[in-house]
Amino acid sequence: MKKIEAVEFEGKTAEEAIKKGLEQLGLTKESADIKIIDEGASGLFGLMGSKPARIKIQPRGHQEKADERLEKSIKDHLYKMFQLMSFTEEKPEINVSQSEECLVEVEFKDNKLSSLLIGKNGKVLRAIEIVLQSMLNKEFRGKIESIPKILVDVNKYTVRQKEKIKEEVNEALETAKKSGKPVRLTPMPPQLRKYVHVLLQDNPDFETISEGEDEQRRIVIKPREG
Repeated sequence: MKKIEAVEFEGKTAEEAIKKGLEQLGLTKESADIKIIDEGASGLFGLMGSKPARIKIQPRGHQEKADERLEKSIKDHLYKMFQLMSFTEEKPEINVSQSEECLVEVEFKDNKLSSLLIGKNGKVLRAIEIVLQSMLNKEFRGKIESIPKILVDVNKYTVRQKEKIKEEVNEALETAKKSGKPVRLTPMPPQLRKYVHVLLQDNPDFETISEGEDEQRRIVIKPREG
């Protein structure tokens, strides 16, 4: 998640600017990080050449608390979803890693349960991801600066898929080098197509495009022109 930006305030003196900022943000000195940008100047006789003092205030610990609330909410929503889906035989372990994107890793000991939750070609997993994202958007809109994109993985399914796709991409590159023609990969969901695009974005010899519709949408690897 993005860090909450500091807010700038002005006053005749730095102390006045700080007091104004703390009152407007509803903070105390103990709960804020304060940086003085400019002490200001009173000018000649307090008139000519005067300039205001400028300071910045940032809530201290605000981001950590927002991250904690988001993580708790993710776990609560998922456990409720699993109960509604009758996945009551086992309470899985859920780990949340937050950055620009939020990775939610769910671990079941029972492989049968994890397979049901993943679904054919990851369809159930992607549906859970969409529902969870929608719930969090509604719950946290206006309460935190930005709501990260939620990525849900169950028993390392996405990790394994990426390893398979990496092998497919390497084989496709070899084929394209020999033939000099575009090579089409198997259809895959948006998250994995993005992975392929990023994987080859700095390749000097080949580029990637997407083609097809809906479930048949796939990546095409083709030689760069010129």
